[in-house]
Amino acid sequence: MMNKKLSLIVFSILIVFAAVYLLYYSKPAELPAKDELLQKINSTLLNIGATKVQDTIYVDDTHVFVPFITKNNKYGKSFWTWNKYKWEVTSIQSGGQPSIWKIDKENPNSYKIVWNIHPDDKLDSMNLYLMRERNYHITGDIHVYQPGVQMVQKINITNRLFGSMDLPKNWANFLDSILRVELDKPFINTFELEQAMYFGWNNGKKYDENTYPKLSQNASGIQNDDLSYVRYMDDNDLESQ
Repeated sequence: MMNKKLSLIVFSILIVFAAVYLLYYSKPAELPAKDELLQKINSTLLNIGATKVQDTIYVDDTHVFVPFITKNNKYGKSFWTWNKYKWEVTSIQSGGQPSIWKIDKENPNSYKIVWNIHPDDKLDSMNLYLMRERNYHITGDIHVYQPGVQMVQKINITNRLFGSMDLPKNWANFLDSILRVELDKPFINTFELEQAMYFGWNNGKKYDENTYPKLSQNASGIQNDDLSYVRYMDDNDLESQ
């Protein structure tokens, strides 16, 4: 009788371990067919009207960027993650302006830049910015000055209006150094951190009504916190270069 109980306990433990493995550690299944991807996109974000999947871009084994076109000729972005033994769409945007996909929020080396620029905006390149505001504050007798930061990376998109790329290495190293300091603090306000340091983009042209990429910008949708918003930067937002 005791042997049967012991066998049952061991069997139950094995079942639990097998279930945990399948849910969290199993090798991802093949991504669904394009028609299934469209169905999931349209059921997740009602009225988006996605009609064509342009590509399926694996940024790693468990994360896939899927750009798409809608019936209203919008060029959108969807973000897929292998989670608990299935592929899930975690974020959808109706516009194709750049986004920063934080695969591992605490590791900037995992961050990806993704985009799906509308061809009618006629862009052959774009500038991406990493910005930090100047700051000066006094804590007790300590005066702290934090210099502003403006890093820029030009991306040629002549032959790739949609795509994905790694965050520039010097950007990742800079963000990693900031995160290490901030995460060591007993009380970290991530909202304030993201307000002080942010990403931006533009087409590298003098800002006016004719050069603004309105078809790619101003996306709506659903967004998880694994995406960082990338604001459009006009001339007044930038230091002279």
